[in-house]
Amino acid sequence: MGPELLEVLERRGLDFDLPVTATGVWRLAECFPGARQVVLEIGSGMGEATVQMARSQPTVGLVAVEVHLRGVAATIRAADRAGLTNLRIHRGDAVAALRDQVPAAGLAGIRIWFPDPWPKLRHHKRRLLRSDFVSLAVSRLAIGGTIHCATDVTDYAEVMIAV
Repeated sequence: MGPELLEVLERRGLDFDLPVTATGVWRLAECFPGARQVVLEIGSGMGEATVQMARSQPTVGLVAVEVHLRGVAATIRAADRAGLTNLRIHRGDAVAALRDQVPAAGLAGIRIWFPDPWPKLRHHKRRLLRSDFVSLAVSRLAIGGTIHCATDVTDYAEVMIAV
């Protein structure tokens, strides 16, 4: 990672953190005062789509979860340049975040776009979209909430529909 991205993380990273309760649950209302809804994006990558979504929906609070530091730093840099106040970024595992940090019924939506398909049969157990994950995700949605998934792998699309 280049010095510019490290500088962004040091200088601006805390502005995109999520405040937590004593038990570690995100205080989403505090993050997004006045937001009509909060959406969780899983796997935000380098943040191009994330920043565009936050820019185009200023009344929606958006939490981006990404495991790779380079992607987190790039997203922070882009969000900082755009002057976004409706975006927070969490570096970590999405399943752990949903289980331990997202409040029950706290989300209006979850976006999972182009997750790793793990195409080899022996790797299917690593796929994110399995029935246990979907059950957990649904428990974090408010009434009327949605899970929006996308993939360009036919086999994985069929699995997504099935679960």
